[in-house]
Amino acid sequence: MAGKVAANPGTNVQIAAGLGIFFKEKGSANWLDLGAITGVNFELSTEFLEYFQNRRGANALTRRFVQSKGFTVSGSLEESTPENLRLAFLGGDITAASDPSYVLETATLTVASGAVTLPETASVVDRVVSSSDFQSSSLTHTFSGPGTAVTITDSSVSDGDEVVVTYQVQIAAPANNAKTFRIGENSTIEGEVEVRIRQQGGGIGFAINIPDCEIAPNGTIDISSDSVQAFPIILTARETNGAFATAVVYDQAA
Repeated sequence: MAGKVAANPGTNVQIAAGLGIFFKEKGSANWLDLGAITGVNFELSTEFLEYFQNRRGANALTRRFVQSKGFTVSGSLEESTPENLRLAFLGGDITAASDPSYVLETATLTVASGAVTLPETASVVDRVVSSSDFQSSSLTHTFSGPGTAVTITDSSVSDGDEVVVTYQVQIAAPANNAKTFRIGENSTIEGEVEVRIRQQGGGIGFAINIPDCEIAPNGTIDISSDSVQAFPIILTARETNGAFATAVVYDQAA
């Protein structure tokens, strides 16, 4: 099995490959495949409350009680599906976006005949929102759809110059499958988790079922780089009948 199992149960268990994590939200009958997830760690922790007595000038441990136990699964989601984004942002219910909705796009355009032309991919819009290189007064909204000209009124701009234009794009909910949710509507999202670790070509596999847990963001979400976006999450198990989860270890068919 890929990965390593720590001898000390208080340390992390890192799973390297062959991993699938599935989440079923409380009240739902459907399992959600979280897809590609990296940096997965299992952590089982125990905190003790200890009492000492001074005997002959030295402190001696006389009593030790388990104060709390914990079990968490953490990692970073790498698939930007509406469902995963909702988990990462503790969103409310996912619904179809209103039709039409608008989002902003930016394009670097070359000036020709004193104007720039929006990309053909732009939806019907009614104004240019701004230009990052010039004051908003440098552009006039003389177009009504994609492929139409936007006149440059700044005398310092010549044909052949490049300008960066920000414009509105219409998103049609049915055609673009646009979804929406409210960020931060939940403090946590509760449910059941199943983790499956398998090897290709057979060998030992095992599954861990956590019947009661909550999911929450685990640190900041960095969207400033050009690399694959990762959304860190942590699943915190709740103790059920004296345990956090059930593990099944089995021989896979080759």
